[in-house]
Amino acid sequence: MVRHGPGAIMLHAGTGIVSQGKRAGPLRLGSLLGAQRLYPSSAVGDMFTGASLAYGLPNVGTSLDAWFEMDYIVLWSFNPSTTRIPDAHYLWEARWRGARIVVVSPDYNPSAIHADLWIPIAPGTDSSLAMSLVNVVLAEGLVDEDFVREQTDLPFLVREDDGRLLRLADLREGGRDDVFYAWDEAKGKAQPMPGTRGHFRKTLRLGALRPALSGRWEVQGADGRPIAVTTVFDRIRAEAAKFSPEATHAHTGVHPDVVRRLAREFAAARDPGITVGFSLHKYAWGILACWAQALWCALTGHEVVDTEHQWSLGGIGPLSSPKPARFGSGFYGEWMAG
Repeated sequence: MVRHGPGAIMLHAGTGIVSQGKRAGPLRLGSLLGAQRLYPSSAVGDMFTGASLAYGLPNVGTSLDAWFEMDYIVLWSFNPSTTRIPDAHYLWEARWRGARIVVVSPDYNPSAIHADLWIPIAPGTDSSLAMSLVNVVLAEGLVDEDFVREQTDLPFLVREDDGRLLRLADLREGGRDDVFYAWDEAKGKAQPMPGTRGHFRKTLRLGALRPALSGRWEVQGADGRPIAVTTVFDRIRAEAAKFSPEATHAHTGVHPDVVRRLAREFAAARDPGITVGFSLHKYAWGILACWAQALWCALTGHEVVDTEHQWSLGGIGPLSSPKPARFGSGFYGEWMAG
């Protein structure tokens, strides 16, 4: 440590599934020493990396008692009647109260037996089904546009030449690269989006700003040349167009009528939620499947903190990490760093 510094120390405390208290001890020691640690998600097969990339947070959601308040519950690659016996009663009590339960799983498992709808998907095709659901939401106008404008980055402008988000650095010499833009329909020009890291307004409230979801425009770059831009929303719509229910049917084994039923019912639900099993992320396209599921939630305006994308570590952060954690190489770090 004297010769190479604290970054030369690598600490791995395990996944902590058995006891968070036991795991917190070595993590705290490493935090105080300034040691690096392995990202635990990579240690167990990239546990929930798709959600982490979508939300910018390692752990998103709540405890499973939130099931009790939901009215539409999707269990995707998850069999709680077998693997979460202490919590499964919340699920079936919710069904007794009127909630609809959907199980997406290749096997007719003990949870699927009691579900309102079982969707037997071909193994490893979850990302295609998720994008097919996104396709239906966009094609049938099931998008919650007010939610999307305020709570997501879908209105952000994208450069057509290199596919990168438009930044202040593109428009002004020496400008910041963490201020992003949307096209303001009210003023007819590109405007910085509040809530982005470099913006002085640390809120998602739009005020008088009216971000466009779709369109193509030109803005003047820092060098005086025009930059053609469109929206993230339009880019996603173009990608989702490849995944119509008819196009994915042969791959996933899920009939187009079932895809449309699931997409419509989820969009119309008052308080729906998705719970995704760990196994999904271990497939080659598992990260993209979870990312697309997060997109499905966002487009339909179902993205509140006390329901979707459940995960809880028991609040050990203040104990285990008195100093900010330094994560070393692992799948998540390698993905983010290229």
